[in-house]
Amino acid sequence: MAGAWEPVLDVAELPAGTMQRVTRGDLDLLLAHTPDGIVVTDDRCPHMSAPLSIGELDGCVVACPLHEGRFDLRSGDPVRMPTTGCLDPDGVYHPTWTPGGRDPKTDPPGKKAEARRLTRVRRFRYYPVRVVDEHIEVIIPVAGRASPVEGGD
Repeated sequence: MAGAWEPVLDVAELPAGTMQRVTRGDLDLLLAHTPDGIVVTDDRCPHMSAPLSIGELDGCVVACPLHEGRFDLRSGDPVRMPTTGCLDPDGVYHPTWTPGGRDPKTDPPGKKAEARRLTRVRRFRYYPVRVVDEHIEVIIPVAGRASPVEGGD
């Protein structure tokens, strides 16, 4: 991978069970301290790019603050599809849905419905991460060079 190890955060600033956004240039990273260790991915929901760092972390699952999608940080797979309806990473359509206690969400015809049918949830891109002398280090890719690792395990 093109790029070099770069310290991005002290370990003490990312207690277990928390997430934090770190920005380098135009790259916004999500650092999450899960029960499986520290994970680094883009700080963008794989559905519509909302910042996951303001969502919730439950174990290894991160919740998007925008459309209530839930994504497993171990695999990059959706655990619960967003409320808006869309394609999963494998291209299977999931219709709109409504959380309990709310008015049912409809999927009106037209361009919005067509856009939902064509919007695909992507899998996460992961960045190599290590801890050295109590500092979290990440390989930050060089612009125009090799990209981070796609997908999960």
